[in-house]
Amino acid sequence: MTATGTLNAATLNYVRNPMALAIDSVNASNVFSRKILLSWFINVDNAGPEPMHKRMTSLNGGASWGAITGGTVANNVYLGSAIKLKTGKLIAIEFKPTYLLPSGNLTYPFEYYTSVNNGDNWTKFTNGLVDFSPLQVNGMRFHKGVI
Repeated sequence: MTATGTLNAATLNYVRNPMALAIDSVNASNVFSRKILLSWFINVDNAGPEPMHKRMTSLNGGASWGAITGGTVANNVYLGSAIKLKTGKLIAIEFKPTYLLPSGNLTYPFEYYTSVNNGDNWTKFTNGLVDFSPLQVNGMRFHKGVI
């Protein structure tokens, strides 16, 4: 299935903050290719429900696009934060409009995702920890371009 047209609320649900990540590669025969991952929020940016994304992938630099996928919080990768490490691994944070903590916390639990196959699959990690001591932190709000 190939999706065509413009991202808009009438055809693709609520569209908010579209983000694209281009991944360039060269194969063993020195042939260049560009994969583009496109994602957007499908709900309102507020402290209510967890944000959910939909996404599409192009394997030919945007000439055509695959099926629209996503729409669950299980894969909440925020492409606006994604970077590619020298090892080839992608790393991205989870977007949370507002994350409240019990009063008096000195640390913030940091969740992030990694991909070893150029964004085809993501693995979630919940073991990140940001230490603000001696300051106390009661909440956090993510914005575009965090990393």
